[in-house]
Amino acid sequence: MSWSNTPRDEQELIINIDYCKQTISLFTTRYAVANRLERRIGKPHKVEYYKDKITGVEYKYPLNDKNVAWLLSKPTIIGRFKNMKVIGHIAYQ
Repeated sequence: MSWSNTPRDEQELIINIDYCKQTISLFTTRYAVANRLERRIGKPHKVEYYKDKITGVEYKYPLNDKNVAWLLSKPTIIGRFKNMKVIGHIAYQ
């Protein structure tokens, strides 16, 4: 399945930590982030489609797992900073 070409200014990553259920929920519309998560965690919990193209994925992960630090690290969420320019406090590719 191919990804929808989401404009850069509409790409997002939402992190929700549920302390009661002890889970981390990550929803992203960025292909690069979803690709890194899929390689490390596996298939997403939920996939959203629009016109047969993927528009976003959601991962659920246990909060008490040893890989939580990796999951919430800058390289995982934002990516490497090569070829990025920083304007103010926001990095753009």
